[in-house]
Amino acid sequence: MSRVFSGAPRAGMVYEGDFVRGFLPVSPAAAATRAARDARFFAFPGSTAGAPPAAVVGGDVAVAFSASPQARRLIRFLDTAAAAEPWARAGGFVSPNRRLDARAYPDALTRAAARELARARTVRFDLSDLQPPAFGATAEQGMWRIFQEFLRSPTEIDAVTRRLELAAKAAVACERALRGRC
Repeated sequence: MSRVFSGAPRAGMVYEGDFVRGFLPVSPAAAATRAARDARFFAFPGSTAGAPPAAVVGGDVAVAFSASPQARRLIRFLDTAAAAEPWARAGGFVSPNRRLDARAYPDALTRAAARELARARTVRFDLSDLQPPAFGATAEQGMWRIFQEFLRSPTEIDAVTRRLELAAKAAVACERALRGRC
């Protein structure tokens, strides 16, 4: 983030989710930087040529471990705009609830992200919510490391894809063998 949002930026893009808005500089000095003032986002491209972009999301899920009336009421409440509104006002959160008034979001950038999510025809969980942590959700290992190495030398696409496949299989095998403790 500091490479993009500093007085002398050395990068032009941060690849993150909507929650990253909560980490943007907000001090008067930082707000004066063009990067912080002009921060925008773009949709993740569609999977095929001409396909509409997909909303790539992370997700929190509410699960009831009881069928009690109280648990059912809580789950029904969590499905309401009233439940999402305090989270939206706090920032760093975009609700999938289309009934939530966009004015609940604290800034224009988050309101725009919420509009994009509400309009999305395709919504997919990002890879980090679907993969074993040992494959890519942990810095310095698995997919994370392979992509970092690829960015340093992006010439061997076939070798990278083979390494990714091997790393994914190893992470899944480890998760199964150690019951998620890799």
